[in-house]
Amino acid sequence: MSIGDQVLERAIEHHGYVTTRDARELGIDPTQLRLMAARGRLERVARGVYRVPVLPRTEYDELAEAIAWTLGRGVVSHESALVLHGLSDVNPSRIHMTVPRDNHPRAAGGELYRLHRRVLKPEDVTEKDDLPVTTVVRTIRDCLAAGTDPGQLRRALDQAVTEGDHLLVAELARSLGRGILKAAPGLMKTLSVLGTAAMFLVGGGILVHGITPLHHAIDGFVQPLGGLAALVLPALADALVGIAAGALVLGVLTLGQRWFGGRELAA
Repeated sequence: MSIGDQVLERAIEHHGYVTTRDARELGIDPTQLRLMAARGRLERVARGVYRVPVLPRTEYDELAEAIAWTLGRGVVSHESALVLHGLSDVNPSRIHMTVPRDNHPRAAGGELYRLHRRVLKPEDVTEKDDLPVTTVVRTIRDCLAAGTDPGQLRRALDQAVTEGDHLLVAELARSLGRGILKAAPGLMKTLSVLGTAAMFLVGGGILVHGITPLHHAIDGFVQPLGGLAALVLPALADALVGIAAGALVLGVLTLGQRWFGGRELAA
């Protein structure tokens, strides 16, 4: 088989793309790809990446080019994998690829891709239309860890239910549950902070409205300002009064504890 036929055969397997790494695997000197490009038999796409122009482009052309850009070492992952698996119709702004930690492509075009560097286990990788892609379960876990919109992940689960893959749904539900549990401490901390802020705001508002001169003074200051300031500044004043009152109460309690604690020790 001639060099051209070998290159064409490999390109057909990879949606029209061939790389210098492919050439080496075929026992072909990579400089032959440059010569073929000079003769118009190949198109140079990026450093070490070529395309056979006579082959028609497919719907997966962008993903195939992304994999070729990593010299065949990349795997479609995260939100891009959701789309490839047919579990989402929301295309991310950049193609997500998981590559080995030592994969550092020098070709131009990296701004089109979002690279995640990690070692994938063999059982975490499958193929979809001849493209390497993370399994659905691995994809869901990666998306959870990356902070993908929960609504998008929920739709992915719904799609799996629609297709009747109950075993897959069960595994996805477990993965989603583990992700929620992992996020729970941070969520509780956030709710605690928001609750404390709301307490200061409401408490300060009660105090301001209960002290008529203070209430009139604040109104007299902000009303002439008008606009957004007239809406925001009263709430800010309520919060500051609430914080000041809370600090005062805390100070009194702290002094009281020290005073009575000291007297008990002295007795």
